[in-house]
Amino acid sequence: MWKSDYHAARIRALAVLGDTQIRGALSEGGILWRLAREILSVDGDVYYGAINICTRGPLLHGGMSTLVHVFPESNGISYVDNGMTDSEAGILWGRYQRYCSDTHLTVEELSWWPKPESWNVAGFYTYIWNPHNEDYFQKRLTEIREERGHPMKASDWRSSLRQTQIARTLAGMVDRATDRVFQQHLPKF
Repeated sequence: MWKSDYHAARIRALAVLGDTQIRGALSEGGILWRLAREILSVDGDVYYGAINICTRGPLLHGGMSTLVHVFPESNGISYVDNGMTDSEAGILWGRYQRYCSDTHLTVEELSWWPKPESWNVAGFYTYIWNPHNEDYFQKRLTEIREERGHPMKASDWRSSLRQTQIARTLAGMVDRATDRVFQQHLPKF
């Protein structure tokens, strides 16, 4: 049952992701980047088309659904890049809402993959996709394909993403070191 639901969620994500959303997801990094790659990998033409979109630079003509981040420089020049709305990202990580009572007044949010915020807070986001991230991703994907994985609540994701103290400490050190490098070498906005 879950395998067909997951497959339907992936098809929905591929259908919803237009050029600007693909560029936004791939430039976002972390779990959104990996999920976008997984979805795009179903068809070589789609994947290479997405790479072409990303190398052309930001798309500003996407209409009402286009999210554009503006990064102003102190010298009056602004840089722009595409992003994703929370709704678009939710489709990518497979967000569901489930009614929990007979009256349908209580709604519970479930997802096939963790929210990017949960991924980052757990120490998985280290500014690069590393082997530990890929191992976790492949393990989860295998669970879903073998119908052992199912959509989970935020609290279940927190438990699932819990790492050892050493991994959390290392992630914190990388985060602080990266912040120091950025503060020293990048212009202030």
